[in-house]
Amino acid sequence: MARWKPPQKAKRDANEPDVFATLRAFGLDVEATDKPLDALVGFQGRTYCIEVKDGPKAPLTDFQVAFFGRWRGHAAIIRDVAEAEAFAKAVRGGAI
Repeated sequence: MARWKPPQKAKRDANEPDVFATLRAFGLDVEATDKPLDALVGFQGRTYCIEVKDGPKAPLTDFQVAFFGRWRGHAAIIRDVAEAEAFAKAVRGGAI
């Protein structure tokens, strides 16, 4: 008989606190999630899904690749604080 295992908590990227702090510094709301991506970001009635990856070569999981392939809403990958800042400016400026 297979032994039941509780779900494992998702591993967080090391740069996630800095990315989230940057988004919040621009006035965006950030709610960490485990699935489908790392966070929901809200600003002025709009919601964005973001995936935080630690560095330019960090791969997406198979689940994430499938999610990005089927999701018709906004979803972004943010790899560092500079990308978080650019994302926040685009959101605040209405570009996305």
